[in-house]
Amino acid sequence: MSDAETPRADTEAQPGVGPLTPHLREHFAELETWLRDQPDAALAGYALVPATRWVLDDIPGLDLARYDDEARVFIVATPIWDRVLLRYQHDVTYWMSQRLMMNENHEPEPERARELLDAARHVIAERADLLEQEGFPRTAQSFRALLDESAGGEPPADIIWKALGLRIAEPYLQDPANPETGATPYLPPAEQPGHEPG
Repeated sequence: MSDAETPRADTEAQPGVGPLTPHLREHFAELETWLRDQPDAALAGYALVPATRWVLDDIPGLDLARYDDEARVFIVATPIWDRVLLRYQHDVTYWMSQRLMMNENHEPEPERARELLDAARHVIAERADLLEQEGFPRTAQSFRALLDESAGGEPPADIIWKALGLRIAEPYLQDPANPETGATPYLPPAEQPGHEPG
């Protein structure tokens, strides 16, 4: 399963609420098959993209709407000759990892950042348990390996933290020449198509 095929979020599949949706089950079945042939030492690396993409919408306290807009503004403002460079993804990752540290007044809040990272790690751990329950033990193991290998990390250098920043910006990196073409700006769950009030 390629990184591009990994679902960014699925609001129907929350730990403690219900089983994986058919869409997520299909993707994780492919990943499970792939991971069975991979060495244990490589599992964390394979988990980084699907884990951070899956939990992105469900991290308590993460203002996705604001950071989505910051990612869009940064990428659109970058000259096209810079956007097409191979290093540009690294530039965006660095920028977003720094911006996630800031509040709405552009002031660094390291303690809040640590709380966000802890919350993200907690959700990843919950998703690992869900995967185990749903019959994907190797994928669950990879999520836990990611948590083990990144234990003690601090924003903005932590690998999960940086990956979350890149996940936010990804929709605007699909087409370097037209970063807003095809990108779907973040919408809160209540504004997403098909949402039904509880």
